[in-house]
This record gives sequence, structure tokens and C-alpha cells, in this order.
Amino acid sequence: MKSKLNVEHIYVLSVVSAFALLFFANADQQKAPDGTVVQLGIGKLFYVPCAVAFIASFFLSKTRDKLDKKLIWLMGVAIITSIIHPPYGTNILSWTLTRFLFAILCFKDIRNINPLLLARYTAIISPLIIFPHYILTNPFGYGDWRYGGFYGDANFLALALNLVIALCYISLMKCDGIIFKCLCILSILGAIPLIMVGMSRGGILGLLVLLFFMLRTLRRYNKRIFYCVLIVGFLSMGSFTTKFGGIIEGIEYRFLGKLSSDANGARARIEGIESVCNVMVNCPYLIPVGIGLGNTVPTINEYKYYGYYCRFAIHNTYFSLFYEAGLIAILLYLYIYIYAFKTLKKGRNYLLIGLLLSGALSLFTLPGTTFMPGWIMLFLLSNKKNSELFIIDK
Repeated sequence: MKSKLNVEHIYVLSVVSAFALLFFANADQQKAPDGTVVQLGIGKLFYVPCAVAFIASFFLSKTRDKLDKKLIWLMGVAIITSIIHPPYGTNILSWTLTRFLFAILCFKDIRNINPLLLARYTAIISPLIIFPHYILTNPFGYGDWRYGGFYGDANFLALALNLVIALCYISLMKCDGIIFKCLCILSILGAIPLIMVGMSRGGILGLLVLLFFMLRTLRRYNKRIFYCVLIVGFLSMGSFTTKFGGIIEGIEYRFLGKLSSDANGARARIEGIESVCNVMVNCPYLIPVGIGLGNTVPTINEYKYYGYYCRFAIHNTYFSLFYEAGLIAILLYLYIYIYAFKTLKKGRNYLLIGLLLSGALSLFTLPGTTFMPGWIMLFLLSNKKNSELFIIDK
């Protein structure tokens, strides 16, 4: 029993380490205000904790259910479509198929661990994730105005930070210790400005959904604290609006599409969806297994004759997976959402339902087929022991 417990801790620590490294792995080079380049030197270290998690997963205590079978089918479909339509390039690690399989094989056993362990360990390291972004990878100091962070894209950064916020909030409510609770509060408060400054529309909408369910849960848990939070938030609104007026105006412009780049970005997303529909209508034989994982950009010229007129990758996880892996794969992928939603709805865990909706909303605007935090979130929300995360009324 003790050895199984130790393996569970090793697995969770590996997952959390991989998650944390992703915040910096693609931000190796950062420009300082004086023009010099800061080398973080992280690179592909991400694969080390992934390998540890994969090995540790074999020793975890687990039970099989319908979703486990669906995941096996999903990996099988991904392999079949890549055999029919082989990936381009010779670097196996860069293949979408490889990263897709990595995501499932390394993180699927999050469903079998105590989810509170994942929340607690994430909360412990969250200050090391969030506050370096105020120096190295965000617009306050280093980097570009919007794209200085996660994967070089504020949209991905926002989705990952929303997951950190939810896990810190759960730890705040479920774990003891004044210092630990203070770290959780600081991490939550530190993550919100990073999302706002990034001006990711999907990320901000996801944050609002998450905050709504956090407040809803807080009201059920402790009405006094709930009203204190509302009063403090209302009183600080004026100074916040004054200090960050430029950022708020920029967010307003982005949502209204007043900037040409924003209008083009929204149009590009629509073009991607329309292009997928055109190709599937004109080439119905592609519907079952798609064009092959990761083959969207390399085959643009080939499929433009069938209606693919978008010049970029599809910025929509669901349509992207449908286009590249086919109808069977997207149905299996959506089954994970349905399974998670039914489980959370049955337990009336509104906070995690909010996280699920927040993540689904963000991934609707992002090419997140191999986005590791997205998979971590999905497997966490479909955990077999999610009652451990329920915040019960006092």
C-alpha cells in the first residue's frame, strides 16, 4: 500500500513538473528592455518528467471503465489515419501524431490518482509559474506586447493559467495552513492580470466563466467571505480602472473588432471552419479518418481545389481534429467532455463544471489538438475520484 502511495506521488509530481515546464519551454529566448537576450535554457526538458510519468503509470492502482476503452480506440484511430496519410517531415518528436499519443499515454492516468494531490502540488509550485512571468515572459517587462508567454501565444497562456487558478482555488478551500492558503491567494491574484494583459478573447471569456463559478461555489461555502470579496472588488474597481485603463480599452477594442488584426484573426478562424466543411463535402471519403494528423498546413495547396481556402492552420481544436483525424476521432474526443460533464453534474461540482466550460470555450478558438494542459484538464475533470475535489457547504 505504501509503495503504491509513493508511486502516486511520483506520478503526480512528474505531471506537475511537465505542466510547469511548458510555461517556459517555448520561451527560451526573451528580450530584455535593453535589447539583450535572456536564455532560459529549458528546451526539451519537458519530455523528462513525461517519461517518468509514463513509467510510473504502469505501477498505479487502476480500474478500467468505458472511457479507458474509448481512449484506446482514439489512439488506434490516430495511428490508422497517420498510416493512411503519413506525417510530413523526418523529426518524429515534431509529428502531431507523436505528441497526440504522448498526451494520452503520459496523462491519461490522472483519472486514477487522488485529484487533490494534483491540486495541492500545482498550488505549491504556482508562485514559481506565475510570478516569473512578470519578469521574463509578459508585457510588463520583457517580451512583446501580447505574445511573450506560453507557447509564444497569450491564448495558450490564458487557458493554462485558468487551470492553475482553478487548482489553487480548490487547494485554498480544501487544504489547511495559513502560509499555504496565502500562496494560493497570491497565485490566483497574480494570474488574473497576466490573462487580462494578454488580451486573449477566449482566455478572458474563459476566466469570466471560471470566476462566476468560483463565486457561486464561494457563496455556497461561506457567505461572509463571499460578500467580503464582492465589497473589496467593488471598492477597488475604480483604482483598477484608472491604473489599467489602457489595457481595458485594448480589451474592449479586441472584442469589438476595432483593430484590423483582430478582425483578420476572427475572419481567419471562420475561414478555417468553412474550409473544413468545403473539403469534407467535396471529398466525403475523408470523413471517417481525415487527412492525417498534422497535415493541414503541408496539404493546403493540394486541398485548395476542394475548397480549403484558409492559408493557416485551423484555430479550432474540434474542427482541426475532425479535419485531420476524421469523424470517428472527434466523436471519441467529445465523449471525454460528455463523460466529464455527466460525472461533475451528478456530483453538482459547479466549480469544475465552470473549468470544463472555460476550457472548452478556449479550445474552440485554438489549435489545441496536442495542447498538453488541455489534456491534463480533461483527464482531471474525468477523474474517477473527483468527489475529493467537491467543495461541500458548511
